Amino acid sequence: MSTKSGELQVILTKKHSISSIKMNKSNILSAMVIIILLKMRLLLRITNLNTFLLTILFLRYWKIIFFYHHILRIISAMKNYIKK
Repeated sequence: MSTKSGELQVILTKKHSISSIKMNKSNILSAMVIIILLKMRLLLRITNLNTFLLTILFLRYWKIIFFYHHILRIISAMKNYIKK
């Protein structure tokens, strides 16, 4: 089991290192976090792969999620200001 997850980690790490060259500096950091998570997965031996992949997707798109969250906060603040 550990060899299979080790091979998976090597394949995913290679893919992320190749794609991080094309990314800008802020996205390289998120790719590094993903690689760290992959290494942590080997240590913790998370059995459910789906939750792990969801965590990767969240880390990949956290900037978009927070940006959307801030837009919603600005809209609600504008609505409150208009009411006053």
